[in-house]
Amino acid sequence: MAEWFKATVLKTVVAKATLGSNPSLSATPFPLKSRVQALEGLFLVSALRAPAWELAGELTDGGISWLCPVDFLLRVAVPALATGAARAGRSRPPLVAHVPVVARTDRAEVRAIARQQLAYYAAAPFYARMFADAGFPLRADGQVSDALVDDLVVSGTAEEIAAGVRARLGRGLDEVLVSVLTGPDRRADEAALVEAAAQV
Repeated sequence: MAEWFKATVLKTVVAKATLGSNPSLSATPFPLKSRVQALEGLFLVSALRAPAWELAGELTDGGISWLCPVDFLLRVAVPALATGAARAGRSRPPLVAHVPVVARTDRAEVRAIARQQLAYYAAAPFYARMFADAGFPLRADGQVSDALVDDLVVSGTAEEIAAGVRARLGRGLDEVLVSVLTGPDRRADEAALVEAAAQV
């Protein structure tokens, strides 16, 4: 219920550019137009597990994943989005799938970079549960498995990265949000991502 309320308030703020005079939201009227231009456009939310995806389907213009395996998105997120949308009497909004990439061709190096940057999420219980639900429980030492890294991360040359992103779209994801996991040479990794994006 709290998440539903928050999403409804945020959508109202985006649509009307005001918090109104509700004492629970603001002591006095707070017209956002006095601070910024009226916000227009789509309202998407980040979602992780089924209830959040249902909320996204019911109340928003789409859901954005973060570090969710593709099979999990197709098996859990897409149906949950559709369920929420049906409850609101509308068509399913799009799912924007996060795709982490590593611009490296050495598999051991890819896994090392990814494992280091995924350690924060492995320590978060809600991510650990999602990884387990997706079929990739954490290792005994609390780290993500090689299997999870291989499933999540697109790596290789610019051409290979572009092909990997296209393959995800071809499996039924609506849109992708690509982010780069960087090694010691951050600029080179980011340049490789730009090169790959031009080929998708």
